[in-house]
Amino acid sequence: PTAIEFLFPYAEKEEDLNPLCYYKDFIVRWNKDEENENGVLILVDWNGSMVLGNDIQDTHVCRVAIFPDTGEAKLPEDMFDGIPDTAHCELMILRGNVDNVEHNDYSYKLVGKTHHLISFILIREIKE
Repeated sequence: PTAIEFLFPYAEKEEDLNPLCYYKDFIVRWNKDEENENGVLILVDWNGSMVLGNDIQDTHVCRVAIFPDTGEAKLPEDMFDGIPDTAHCELMILRGNVDNVEHNDYSYKLVGKTHHLISFILIREIKE
């Protein structure tokens, strides 16, 4: 598969790390692969780490969704169920493929994958 990377949200400079991302209308963009018919997996992972307030010990929430490899997706709001405001989360995108190969009367399964991981701060409450 073609190497995958986030185009949005994305941080090139240290001061842009951990972007603030609102859970409604959460759009992600990546470099699409026109040849990929398998789609991409997007994971939201939270281990209880908080930016504001105390960390929540013994907590882990992981949600996964598959999307067509179009280069853009709107994450469903339920991917963030159980994750509070100002949680420090990770967002991962994966693209892969599996081929079955036979050689000298043996069958092999070849797996290729690529992924990109970024951290972000989940925003659930916006006060005007």
